[in-house]
Amino acid sequence: MKSKFSNISYPIFGLSKKPKLNYEGTKLYLTKNKVWYLLNDTSINCNYIDKLLLLKNRVKFDYTCRSLNELILSKVVWGVDNKCNIYDLSVRQKFKFCCRKIIDQKDKYIIVKDISYPFIIPEQFNQANMIGMYAHLAYIEYCWYIITISHFFNDNGKITL
Repeated sequence: MKSKFSNISYPIFGLSKKPKLNYEGTKLYLTKNKVWYLLNDTSINCNYIDKLLLLKNRVKFDYTCRSLNELILSKVVWGVDNKCNIYDLSVRQKFKFCCRKIIDQKDKYIIVKDISYPFIIPEQFNQANMIGMYAHLAYIEYCWYIITISHFFNDNGKITL
């Protein structure tokens, strides 16, 4: 089964609340804080990053996520990717979860027990020495992603994102 994160073309521009949408001809509008903003104009043929520069009265997004790891750690509920595809991320989905001890740290990378590749330390976790702590990981799209780093061990199982 595909996850809700499948097919996203990064970057994804996200909102922390699900907006209302309204179509008018070639234009798509959304509400944010009870104000209507232009989200997309299909008469402009380019990727969404370039389109954002051309749109007037465009929406100001709460988040810009460059990768799946950034998206998981953000509070994005609804978003538009670089190909103008809309994603409703408010639908909860279960993923495999595990907790692994951090056994080594080099610069901005950590190595966890029983996983063969290093992880980039997310910007939120700026602890100087993480060796001996635990990385809480979710298995999404055939890859492990850091959910949080803690001094405490959590049982393995499932996590809902």
